[in-house]
Amino acid sequence: WVFLINLPVGIATVTMLLLYMPDTEIKIRRFDFFGFGMLALGVGALQLMLDRGQLKDWFGSTEIRVEAGVALLALYLFVVHMLTTSKHPFISPALFKDRNFVAGLVAMFSMGMVLLASSALLAPWLQELGGYPVDVAGILLAPRGIGTMMAMVVAGRILDRIDARLM
Repeated sequence: WVFLINLPVGIATVTMLLLYMPDTEIKIRRFDFFGFGMLALGVGALQLMLDRGQLKDWFGSTEIRVEAGVALLALYLFVVHMLTTSKHPFISPALFKDRNFVAGLVAMFSMGMVLLASSALLAPWLQELGGYPVDVAGILLAPRGIGTMMAMVVAGRILDRIDARLM
């Protein structure tokens, strides 16, 4: 249900985009399949390593060592490919020359670490150590998500009145 609940919202969004978005000329770029593949493989292997590490005794397990190796190699190949590909890399290195873009990335990474990492740890903690069933743990964490959603709406509304750097 977590995934299916997004289906009607996605269909409505695509419909509204098709109906109300003005037609613009689209410049077609070639898709960098190798860059995308290395990034996906690297992030996927890293996620598997982090998710299964505790269950498999971290680097005492061959599986975790293989996943760490795959993640490091794939991410290394992605960065090298991105920096050395002259035509249409998956992520253009020119983006990182913009100081505001890099500052925004650092801020979003920091906020994501605070919000998402603690949320990812709270649910298993409530279930395992607190003894709560899955649905009750979800209900206990819902106010945090609702508060974050409301703060995002308010921040979006006052952004045109207050300088974003001050917020």
